[in-house]
Amino acid sequence: MLTMPNINNLLLSHAFSSFTLMVMLFLVLSLLRSRRPPGSTLAWIFAIILIPYVGIPLYLTFGTRKIKIREKKKKWLRKSVLGLHPAAEPFGKILYSSGIYPPLNNSDIQILTDGEKSYQTLISEIEKAQRSIDIEVYVFSRDPVGKLILSKLIQRAKAGVQVRLLVDAWGSSIFIRPSFKELIKAGGQVSFFLPLIHNPARGRTNLRNHRKIALFDSEVAIFGGMNYAKEYMGPDPDPQRWSDLCARLEGLAIQPLIEIFNSDWKISSKHQSVKNVFESPLNSENSVVLSEDQHTAQIVASGPDVSGDPLYDGLLTSCFEAKEKIWLTTPYFVPDETLLKALNLACQRGVDVKILIPKRSNHLFADLCRGSFLRELHEAGVKIYLSKKMTHAKLMVIDTHVAVVGSANFDLRSLLYNYELGVFLYSTSDVAVLSEWYADRIQLAETYEIHRSSLVRESIEGVLRIFGPLF
Repeated sequence: MLTMPNINNLLLSHAFSSFTLMVMLFLVLSLLRSRRPPGSTLAWIFAIILIPYVGIPLYLTFGTRKIKIREKKKKWLRKSVLGLHPAAEPFGKILYSSGIYPPLNNSDIQILTDGEKSYQTLISEIEKAQRSIDIEVYVFSRDPVGKLILSKLIQRAKAGVQVRLLVDAWGSSIFIRPSFKELIKAGGQVSFFLPLIHNPARGRTNLRNHRKIALFDSEVAIFGGMNYAKEYMGPDPDPQRWSDLCARLEGLAIQPLIEIFNSDWKISSKHQSVKNVFESPLNSENSVVLSEDQHTAQIVASGPDVSGDPLYDGLLTSCFEAKEKIWLTTPYFVPDETLLKALNLACQRGVDVKILIPKRSNHLFADLCRGSFLRELHEAGVKIYLSKKMTHAKLMVIDTHVAVVGSANFDLRSLLYNYELGVFLYSTSDVAVLSEWYADRIQLAETYEIHRSSLVRESIEGVLRIFGPLF
């Protein structure tokens, strides 16, 4: 005969099991409606059903990747993208149709091909700024380079310049970032994007802000892949410095960057956002390229705050539209099956597909994940190169008329989860500069060769290929 405590325990156990089953059902239905990549959907469903007491907490913490933006988005002019080179039109059209900003001309673009140029340009713009400095960065280090940049920001804040600094709370954790107290004391504003303890309505902890934007007087911008640390940039050459890219932008195309920064600032900061200094309205003449000789840029924000996955769509389109070449460099190469197949098919069509990655990156997990993908592409004829030092640049060159630079790595974490920024460049001169930079790096790299892998390593790579979409 059962005693009363045992009956209570059974009832409690039954109630808990029923609740868990309901949560499992709700999450599975949510996953099936989410239209995420099939691999990611299946991996999460398996985790939730097979190991619910592990899978459910993981999904609630890391699984969702879109947030509801209550701020009313500016309605950009809906018009066909005209005047682009025929090779570039598919990119402008597909990105514009997905709600992203149109290609904008009348812009001055300078490609910054190394850490010294990027640092010198950044410091110069900080010193010249008279009204405002808005910076958004993933890593702001307390090393000598980070301290030098911070000291310049403090000086401008003391001079009356409005300084707003937005850093990712995970990338710039309390263990590596400098103290910003002096900047705040000087009148600057500092905000940390999604601290570990935050309002869930602002987004999941797993959704990090990986964008790198610096705005000066709402007239000049610097964007790309470089963080504020000695690994990325500095005043003097350093043989240990990573290979990376940035760009300086001036002109009409800066307006989307201003809006992106202000949106991120509003999500993260308790400070009141200031009115844009930029006054030039966008109109039909500005949104259509009149000459292929003009510098033309299309700003593509991607992440939890953007409907769809425009950056992913743009890169996938590039693989299908390329006629001559696809030159890709990324520090971490973990594509999904669709992107992998698109690169494979491009190679089979006779397109010159090259991939430049570091021989060893700073993330062992990413290096293990990439193994099976690289072998598959190598067997299909894709030329793969391994740089001897860390390459952190994110670049794709398509034929002679399109190039993509920005903050996003060629992996699902960047393309589907992070707050990222990509810039499509449609000027032959800009593409030529980036092609030359790429060719120079290829000359210094090793050619990838398939070596016999151990059963253990291949098994690990197989498991990571399955569960990679989770992360």
